[in-house]
Amino acid sequence: MSRTHTGEAAARRFLVNVLWNWGSVVANLFLGLLLSPLIIRRLGEERYGIWALVFAMVEYLWMFDLGLRTAVVNRVAHYSTLGERRAVNQVLSVAVFYLSFAAAAAALLSLAFRSRVAAFFRIGAAGASDLEWVLVIAALGAAFSIAMMAFPAALEATQHFKAVNRNYVTGLSIRAAACAAVLLSGGGLRALALATVSGQAVASWLNARAAFRLIPGIEIRRAHLSRERFREMLSFGVRTLSGGVLLAILNQGPALIVGRMLPAAFVGFYTLPWKILNYMVEAISRIGFVTAPTTAASYARGERAETARFGMYLNRYCLALFLPVGVYMLFYGRALLERWVGERFSEVGGPLLVPFVAATLLGMAAQYNTSSMLYGISRHGAYAKILLVETILLLAAFPAALALEGLVAAAWAGCAAMMLCRGLATPRLLCQSLGFPFSAYMAGIYVRPLITAVPLAAAALAMHGAGLRGRSWLELAAAFAILAALQLVLIDRLCLEPEHRVTVRRWLAQHLSKTS
Repeated sequence: MSRTHTGEAAARRFLVNVLWNWGSVVANLFLGLLLSPLIIRRLGEERYGIWALVFAMVEYLWMFDLGLRTAVVNRVAHYSTLGERRAVNQVLSVAVFYLSFAAAAAALLSLAFRSRVAAFFRIGAAGASDLEWVLVIAALGAAFSIAMMAFPAALEATQHFKAVNRNYVTGLSIRAAACAAVLLSGGGLRALALATVSGQAVASWLNARAAFRLIPGIEIRRAHLSRERFREMLSFGVRTLSGGVLLAILNQGPALIVGRMLPAAFVGFYTLPWKILNYMVEAISRIGFVTAPTTAASYARGERAETARFGMYLNRYCLALFLPVGVYMLFYGRALLERWVGERFSEVGGPLLVPFVAATLLGMAAQYNTSSMLYGISRHGAYAKILLVETILLLAAFPAALALEGLVAAAWAGCAAMMLCRGLATPRLLCQSLGFPFSAYMAGIYVRPLITAVPLAAAALAMHGAGLRGRSWLELAAAFAILAALQLVLIDRLCLEPEHRVTVRRWLAQHLSKTS
């Protein structure tokens, strides 16, 4: 088989994996757009803020895995590439046994400290009682997912993204249907939490089934437990853990600071605009799930320059795909918030969109896969130091800006730290690790997509001038459709590499012919 044919097959397989990841995000976006306003209107602004607070806190429970999830992805991808099935089973057995104990510890900790957590925030007695119960339910659901997380990690490592995302969409659909039923029947926060964790539990169980079905020779046995393998995974995972803990602080810390300093409703005002953008950030992060095992495999073969170019192209495409969303939110974000969840959210949350869009574009969409690649080449320890600097900047600047200038200034403080550390320092670290020119890497990511931003902004201005200002759902949908269609043409003409353009067009032609 020729190298060209092999490269095309790899590109096609990667494209299919990415598209399956995006399919799950589209489902999440659709269901989230339907459920969020229902939660706000049925439960009110304060309880929506409590809901956001609880799930911000639960994110910290994932640190109990000690980084073993990323170790499973890295080690299973590595040993599968080398054909060492016994080592794969040792990795999975060690992970399953340890994560079961970690899950129990996370659940017990949540039960022990639930009342103290409720007293930390500015919430009334009734709200505090709800927060305690929802925290316990959500923590138990997270604990079950922690115990089962080795299975989706193994599926990702062996490139079975179709199964992972099918199971994710199934669990998401169950969760959405259960949540809608609870809200429409007059249920409160506690019933809503039970509905949410039910979908998560189903997805975890389906992933375990899929792993045993799709990974050849998989065995979870006590006989496969190995101290040597555990030390190997722990060494990798602990370096990952520091990054995971810091990311949890960076992602969830602002909401907790807002909840401590302002009434609970402001947590919702702050998190909802970010949540809209975060649906697209999730799309980027799911490409990262594809990136890490792919990078680990290519790096194991010694292909450093190819690895760097792979990241450069992928980051460019992610940035280009996110640009119409960013431009749309800058021009139509306030109108969308008002139409979607009400005038109060538009009034308080609308001004936050400018810093959020800037940070998402430069710190996430354009560089998320850079951080995933650092995990793939085992440079996550150095990456954690960059995150530590960002965390220090955030914890120093965010509460000070919130106290002195308000929510918008605090958002700018946090977003500036993200752009500096994840947008500049992180790609520099990757280039140093791979011996690739930093200027070439950054130019290869940013130049072409930012050229496409000019006609996108011009189109948004023209639509506003023509009266298409988002005063109805039809106008909002039409504006986004126009920007997205324009960007797809621009991506095809300006952003795609020639070989990738051929692959995309061939894939589309094949699927269109099957459909017809």
